Amino acid sequence: MTRKSILSLGFATLAGLSLATTNAQAQNIAAAKATVGNTATVPNAIVTYVVNAGATNSTFLIQDTTGATEVFSGLNTSYTPVVGDSISITAPFTTYKGLYEFKPSATAGEPVGGTHNNALPAPSVFTIANTEPGQAVGQDLQATLGTLSSVTFTGANATGTFGSNMSYSVTDGVTPGTTTIFIGSTSPFLNTAIPTGPVSISGYLSQYDSTLAANATSFNGYELIPTSFAAPAAAPEPSGIVAILIGMGLLGLVAARRRTIQAA
Repeated sequence: MTRKSILSLGFATLAGLSLATTNAQAQNIAAAKATVGNTATVPNAIVTYVVNAGATNSTFLIQDTTGATEVFSGLNTSYTPVVGDSISITAPFTTYKGLYEFKPSATAGEPVGGTHNNALPAPSVFTIANTEPGQAVGQDLQATLGTLSSVTFTGANATGTFGSNMSYSVTDGVTPGTTTIFIGSTSPFLNTAIPTGPVSISGYLSQYDSTLAANATSFNGYELIPTSFAAPAAAPEPSGIVAILIGMGLLGLVAARRRTIQAA
């Protein structure tokens, strides 16, 4: 009997869960992170981003109301991840170089798809302060999507084109420290020009701390994997009357007059 046949006998179709799920206590992503190194169950998480969906392996991000994590599967699974899907999963929960992930095995872990076209969670707000090395909050932002606004590339490799499996640093010019931007070998930005001015970078927060063994965690090695670059949002234009006053050099006189009247 094939692995898929064995798994199909275990499906609890009414609940949309596998037999492994019914034999395990339902958890959430935050609870899974608290028991890393064990098999965990998360029902009804939303697929937020698909990194890779190959015939024999897939990598994608899921999120529930308590947090987010990666699913890394080298199995020939029958489930093909689609953004907006609701899935349930029971599988070994571990870390790889600090990155939390479900890692389905040959005996437990095939994700079970549920509903489709679900609303996606609100995006995270990334800053240098919450994504630079040493920040505990980075653990909560891991595997979420968001935007790092108004930053500039800095350092020795801040010009030219993006290389394969290369790390780059960005700064906001105010906060001490930098955030790492990682360009992988399959990145759509490979060999494209590195932005030379302020830019807003959307993507998802990953982690790679080369010093860590499996199931270990740290606050180092955060890296933003970009999905798009955009010019920073422009400052709002002043209202019509304010614009006229500014143009006439009268705004300061009006403000001074108001203070004089109030003082009186």
